[in-house]
Amino acid sequence: MNNAILFAFHFIFIGTLLGLYFKFDKNTNHRKLLIFILIIKIIAGWALGCLYFFYYKDGDTIQYYLEAQKVYNKLFPSIKDYFSYAFLNDYTKVGYGTTMYPTAFAFYKLMAPLYAFCGKNYWLMSMYCSLFSAIGTYNLILTIKYLYPKFYMPTLLSTLFFPTVVLWSAGLMREPIVIGAMCFLLSMALKFKSRVMISWWMYLLIPIFLYWVLIFKYYYFMAFVPMLFLIIISRWQFNKFILMAFSVFSFVFFIFIVQKIHLNFQLSKIFPLVVANHDGNIEFSYFSVKGRPINPQNVVLFYHLEGNANSFLINLPKAIYSGFFLPQITDTNKVIKIVTGFENTILFFLFLYCSCKLLYKSDYKILITKEFIWCMVMILPLAILLPFTSPNLGSLARYKIAYLPFLSAILIYYSGLCDFLLKLIASKNVLGIKNK
Repeated sequence: MNNAILFAFHFIFIGTLLGLYFKFDKNTNHRKLLIFILIIKIIAGWALGCLYFFYYKDGDTIQYYLEAQKVYNKLFPSIKDYFSYAFLNDYTKVGYGTTMYPTAFAFYKLMAPLYAFCGKNYWLMSMYCSLFSAIGTYNLILTIKYLYPKFYMPTLLSTLFFPTVVLWSAGLMREPIVIGAMCFLLSMALKFKSRVMISWWMYLLIPIFLYWVLIFKYYYFMAFVPMLFLIIISRWQFNKFILMAFSVFSFVFFIFIVQKIHLNFQLSKIFPLVVANHDGNIEFSYFSVKGRPINPQNVVLFYHLEGNANSFLINLPKAIYSGFFLPQITDTNKVIKIVTGFENTILFFLFLYCSCKLLYKSDYKILITKEFIWCMVMILPLAILLPFTSPNLGSLARYKIAYLPFLSAILIYYSGLCDFLLKLIASKNVLGIKNK
């Protein structure tokens, strides 16, 4: 009965917020879209929780909930102790060791107040994390619709109709927070570039969102910030030579700064660190918790990977292919990975079609468009890095969600399928969207 009252309270609370938003937002065309995004994200988050609780019976989302509970029980009787932990990094009162990853600490800090607000209920915590991701996604989709209408349908399809993206960007995980923050930041960058007015309070959120991306997924940060930078500087018209020189200088400066911010960005450590992550992931992937060997098809196997540039160059083509198109539908017999494999198989054939179309028409101008370059700055570093550091196909499918929407949106748009899909969906008016 208590749980029923708790859920009723939070549903009423969210419904009230939505009602206030609809009252002040005079544009009624997108209400169904917002509600649709909220519903599928919440359902995906709960599905992810069921998967971990009732199938895996362990995993990240369960660990995050238990650690949030631990922080709450230890610190929340004293608000002073919590703020000492949250802002001064005093971990002694919580009982953590010094070897705990900073990313884990940061997420526990964020989830502990949510644990208290949600009445210690996992499913409500999952719902609010999914809501943050949903609102960020909705904000980005609307921004692209009004500023880049030709990319509206590809963005809609790549963010809401790829099950892998929807599933892993929802629930009580770090990914929904990071994806939501990235969507907000990308939306603001596009608005700034197009000289669209941005509310002053949104600027106050920029350092918070950037910090979340950096601390929760620092390798996303490595690719995402340069893309934001290119979008922002395109607000002004520069000579191509000046723009190129300025971009190179800024990239070098960015590398210098991030080496000071995060130890894993230091150039001397990149190759050895990648190899260490690769070897650890391979070792974990070959043996289950009970010590039984698993199918070697579940991992990406590279040729004599060593911590030097030559070894990486030899394995670079396989890494790019793996980052773009693995796992394939033939790589597994598990339902979740079959869905992921089906997505990647579609992307593979779309890529082949786009390549043939490009060669046939010999129209290479699309490869130097600003939008294409922005997306590739985000896609290529992660598509190369993640197969090396996370060769387990399950982990790779999860971590790909940062750039998978960009890759799928490009392929859907340049393949010419977006026009067909637009007519198909708009004719049914599934989301209540009125075409211009």
